[in-house]
Formats: sequence, C-alpha cells, structure tokens
Amino acid sequence: MNTSGEYGNLTVNGMPATSNLFTVNGENNMDPFFNINNSGATNLTLGVNEIQEATVVTNPYSGQYGQQAGAQVRYITKSGTNDWHGGVKYDWNGRGMNANDWFANNSGTLRPFANANQWGADFGGPIFKNKTFFYVDYEALRYVLPTVQNTVPWSEFVRHESERY
Repeated sequence: MNTSGEYGNLTVNGMPATSNLFTVNGENNMDPFFNINNSGATNLTLGVNEIQEATVVTNPYSGQYGQQAGAQVRYITKSGTNDWHGGVKYDWNGRGMNANDWFANNSGTLRPFANANQWGADFGGPIFKNKTFFYVDYEALRYVLPTVQNTVPWSEFVRHESERY
C-alpha cells in the first residue's frame, strides 16, 4: 500500500506507485494525467459483483505485459451466458460492530457514530441462445458519518474578543 502521500495505490518491487498498469478486459484503465488507475468515488468503473477475475502480476517481464515496470493488475468482468445467473448482497457496518479505540476508552468517550450500508444486485442471461447475451449490475453505498461541531457560546466569544483589544 502506498503510504507516502504521493499518487497511486500500491508500490511493487520498489517502483513508485505510478508505475503500475491497470487493465479491464484487456484495455488500459489509467488516468492519462497522473498515470494511476481510475478508482475512487469519481472514477469508480467496476462494482464488486462485476468482477469475475482479478490478477496481479508482480514480475511483468514477458512480452504480453508492458508499459509499466510495477505490477500489472488485470480485471476480467462477468458477462451474459446461455444460463441465467445473478445475485444480491447487502452489507452493513455500524457502531455496534466496531470497538472503541484505546484513547477514547481512556477518556470515557463513547464510540463514534458511523453507519455504512452497501447493497447490490446483478443479473445476466441469454437474449437469443448462443448468440446474444446481457449482464447488468447495480451497486450503491450509503455512508453516514456524524458531524462534529465545536461551538463556542456567543458570550464567551465576545468576552475573549474584548480582552484581545
């Protein structure tokens, strides 16, 4: 994992995190400006249900790999077939599922509120047997975090400001 604060998600074989190649079904899935993979909230291109195969090659020295000296990360997506297939999922994580950290326990602070709901469904099959297929996927995430408001009462603010001058 890249913890240096620079661009890129992971470092492999001592190379910078911008030295990795990400492909989806054989096509490059790279940001042309930063040379990193398209991911995150603004560039999310694949859902968890959509991925059939993920491969990470850390020594990409054969001719079929190229362009980057770091890892080659390949994603293959699911597709329609002659058989009907699909699935649904729902994941939840909230305050009751997580432990409080040591500092909060030591000061008597309660666990912070957090609520994560993630759901999805995918479905695929034939339109015309042996000729035309379809596959659809829908996924969503709703993450609720509390807002922390440190407010100073107006009378205290005025008193401190008057002492300042």
